Amino acid sequence: MWSGGNVDDIASFLGMSRIILLEVYGHHHPDAHKLVGDLFMAGAGKTKRSA
Repeated sequence: MWSGGNVDDIASFLGMSRIILLEVYGHHHPDAHKLVGDLFMAGAGKTKRSA
């Protein structure tokens, strides 16, 4: 998955379903939490305002 290969092909080669591959091993990909990290960093240094 790191190489950008087709997830379905990788799962088939490993003898597992696409769902298992992503659920069990998907979090090891460097971009797995990129969106959350970007959102977190976008708010870094800001203070929470009360309503």
